[in-house]
Amino acid sequence: SSDRMTVLMDECRRMGISVLPPDVNTGNHRFTVKDGEIRFGLGAVKNVGGGAIQAIIEARTAQGEFDSLFDLVEHVDLRQMNRKVLESLIQCGATDSLQGHRAQQLAALDEILNYGNIVQGDRLRGQSSLFAIGDDQVILPRPPLPEVPEWTTMERLTSEKDLLGFYVTGHPLDRYRKDVETFATLPFSRMSEAQDGAIVRAPGIITSVKRILTRNAKPMAFVSLEDFTGSIEIIVFTECLEAAGKLVQEDKIVLVIGKISTKENEVAKVLADEIIPLDKARERFAEHLLLDVDESTMNDDFMERMEDLLQKNPGSVNVLFRVKVNAGKSFTVRSNKYRISPQTELMTGLQNLLGESNVRIVS
Repeated sequence: SSDRMTVLMDECRRMGISVLPPDVNTGNHRFTVKDGEIRFGLGAVKNVGGGAIQAIIEARTAQGEFDSLFDLVEHVDLRQMNRKVLESLIQCGATDSLQGHRAQQLAALDEILNYGNIVQGDRLRGQSSLFAIGDDQVILPRPPLPEVPEWTTMERLTSEKDLLGFYVTGHPLDRYRKDVETFATLPFSRMSEAQDGAIVRAPGIITSVKRILTRNAKPMAFVSLEDFTGSIEIIVFTECLEAAGKLVQEDKIVLVIGKISTKENEVAKVLADEIIPLDKARERFAEHLLLDVDESTMNDDFMERMEDLLQKNPGSVNVLFRVKVNAGKSFTVRSNKYRISPQTELMTGLQNLLGESNVRIVS
């Protein structure tokens, strides 16, 4: 179950257990565990069959770990591992332990396969891919990988999702994790617990959009929205769709406000009333900013830095200080001097000053 897998992977991240992408040097057909880390199985990769996986494992067992894709295609039977298999392995991150980054490996794939076919063809004919210079034997030269830009984080994660069904080396929402936790009514995996018709807030990344015309020739859309725990269908009617504009497209990170629909025997859906960028949610829904401060750190320099951050970001959100004093006691005071706008620059500055866990927006 891919939905269950998403929940388990998020739980692993919460517990600090690394879930690693497939790897041609260490992976097997199924998931494996080593040194407290979980490695995706090569069998999870689309377009990679059992024959290719067996050929990779046999070559690795016979000659040791591969150092490059040239090394891989020299030793793995190319009758079992064609171009499509190699492309899929590269795109999902299964060749990250080899020379070069994913963009370089894909750009050089034609040369890599040509090299492998020459070496293996000679081997089948009983020849050697060596040529002589005097008494020395020189190995068939391997061309250098081209100098091309690395993929962006979003390109890398999207390719993992396409080939594995999951984001593995990160998640597009990672930098919004606190906002998702703060503003979500429920994680998507638990959205069915909400009462039918209840108003909910659903932050996530749009992974697919299907636009149709109603009987009245009005546009509407069915949107798949994903958070850290799974996905949910968002139904966007004409008025909301027109108001949201370009926000309703794949890879947009948004907050949907709407009504839950959990009719009998029906998977939970959200009927959207409004869609806004997730980074606007703080201004819209923040009740106050809560700062945990230890009395022992409140010297003049600390207070100057704090005040400088707060006065540079004026807004409408109250600031609460929860001050820790001796014997583990604390008291909370509301600032009469500062009301702030909880923008990223302010939040980052406060987290650097106080520690990430001591800065929290309360919705």
